[in-house]
Amino acid sequence: MAERLVDADVLICGAGPAGSSLARRLAEQGLSVMLLDAARFPRAKPCGESLNPGAVAALRRLGVSPPPETEAPRIHGWRLHGGTASITGLFPAPHSGLAWDRHSLDARLAEAAAAAGADLRTGVRVESVCRDVGGRPCGLLVRTAGGRAEVLRAPIVVGADGLRSAVARSLGLALRPPHERRKAALTAHLEGVGGLSGLIEMFAAPGLVVGVAPLGPDRANVTVVVPASAAGQASGRKAAFLLETASRFPELAERLTSARPASGVLACGPFERPVRAAAVPGALLVGDAAGYYDPLTGQGIYRALRSAELAADAVMEALGGGGDRAFVRYSARHRKAFSPGTALQRLIAWSTGHPALFDAALRLLGASPPLLAGLVRFVGDCPRDTGEEPAKETKTRLSRPAAAGAGETEQEEWTEEGSESALWRPET
Repeated sequence: MAERLVDADVLICGAGPAGSSLARRLAEQGLSVMLLDAARFPRAKPCGESLNPGAVAALRRLGVSPPPETEAPRIHGWRLHGGTASITGLFPAPHSGLAWDRHSLDARLAEAAAAAGADLRTGVRVESVCRDVGGRPCGLLVRTAGGRAEVLRAPIVVGADGLRSAVARSLGLALRPPHERRKAALTAHLEGVGGLSGLIEMFAAPGLVVGVAPLGPDRANVTVVVPASAAGQASGRKAAFLLETASRFPELAERLTSARPASGVLACGPFERPVRAAAVPGALLVGDAAGYYDPLTGQGIYRALRSAELAADAVMEALGGGGDRAFVRYSARHRKAFSPGTALQRLIAWSTGHPALFDAALRLLGASPPLLAGLVRFVGDCPRDTGEEPAKETKTRLSRPAAAGAGETEQEEWTEEGSESALWRPET
């Protein structure tokens, strides 16, 4: 019996928003796609769980409708709090974002990919990228839930496996983050939170950022971001640490007096995960795997969905005869699309360490409505007046027999040497 040559046209490692949306797009184009994840759905993820208007528009382009407002409250803008100043910026009408918990969002997108024809395989962990005799990526070495190792083959491999991407590391694209800028985050759903409105709120002070996203009348996603060196204080008491830390802001402390955890506390970090490039011939990175700095501006889901659009174009171009030029172009387009947002995140992160300067910037923005409106539109990735930021439509349709295979991993737990691994497990 002849050995199979390939298991799929494309292997995608990671079934989060980036991987699942890419799988759906490629399957709709007629490709055989394996979408692989170590977890089983639905699953919780450490995330601020706010989708900006750009992300909402990307979901519509994908053919995924948001749930009703009772399940995913609409978000109309941002409120930023410094030490002595605060500002409120509203997304330009008719645009709005929404707060959609990852437990539901990720499952919905994975189901949409499977419905389009992608072969969704869960409970399988990717160990490394396989290469041919010339060194080109040609598949993945995976391990099933039962511990069986298997090699899956495909002409294109995609890493959509998050901050600590196994694919990026195996490709030699991951760079070690600077130690001095390492941060960690704890996030949980809290009930009994007062003063919620249709706004994402960010409270900032040197060494501390707290984000609040409304999930209901008195239910919110609350995320605290602290230096990684302070994370050990949460060992064995993550819920208490989260509430105590968030309450360091007096205006937020009053609103948390009756708050109580409604979910386990999840943690992730360190944040800054630079990469050398977003692609090499035969492989691409999307979402957080393609480089990540800081979730300050709430653009993570948009970046995941938009990078999947760019990657879909690149894959279709490469398999349609464009060759390796498609991967070079994808890396350049990715950098052009997301470098400005990363630069803004760096600027905000730096300024929060200088309270007087940060508060002065907030006052300047408050006194200049056009400047504030431009910033809000930029951070919201608000679509143009057409209501859409069109993704390039690739005309080429390829159809090859789907084949069997398995495997993936998406890890965002802290596992640095010397860290206390128990700290970074979900707390129930």
